[in-house]
Amino acid sequence: MKSFKQFTKENYSNFIKGSVGYIVLKIRNLETRINNESNPVIQNNLIAQQNKLLGYISGIGIGASSKDRRILSKMKSFKD
Repeated sequence: MKSFKQFTKENYSNFIKGSVGYIVLKIRNLETRINNESNPVIQNNLIAQQNKLLGYISGIGIGASSKDRRILSKMKSFKD
């Protein structure tokens, strides 16, 4: 895994850098909420949201590394 410093120095578009940074913050927030929640049903819903965001980061990574514009355009149309 790359450090944040390595990630920001590489030649990725601002969309990718901004999106990944935003998603990482949301994932960390969800992690805190999962750890603080005692209701298992709510925990499972939060974990589902977290997994959705992790999948989105994977899609961005695949699109960025393959330079496939179709994948990146689909990632841009993603709704929270």
